[in-house]
Amino acid sequence: MTDLSAYIPEMVETRRRFHRYPEIAWTEFLTTQTIIERVRALGFETVVGKALFDIKHAFGRNEEMIQEAFQEALGQGLDPKIGEEIGGFTGCLAIWKTPRPGPVTALRFDIDCVNVEEDHTDNNEAFREGFDSSR
Repeated sequence: MTDLSAYIPEMVETRRRFHRYPEIAWTEFLTTQTIIERVRALGFETVVGKALFDIKHAFGRNEEMIQEAFQEALGQGLDPKIGEEIGGFTGCLAIWKTPRPGPVTALRFDIDCVNVEEDHTDNNEAFREGFDSSR
């Protein structure tokens, strides 16, 4: 069995970065970039951007808010090439093709934050440890 403990520091750092820079629905640009980069590095095929959506059923989109968040994400390190590739639509479908026949397993994960005000006092571990929400 593989010792996964070597991955723990990276997982903690990634979780804390996600917590520090929360992204609400339709604006998860940095989170999507992280997912795309990681699954592609592992050899997965990806489907991203508008290819993931039936646009007429993409409810709750506020285009002005999305564009503002996109510009903010560029300022926080969003790769412009990935930004162009996803075209204002966040999320990533990763496909792992194997030579084995058989059933398909699909996993779905929500990547948007829960938009609540965080406690910015020493009562909050995230505040004490320096990764409390920037919003």
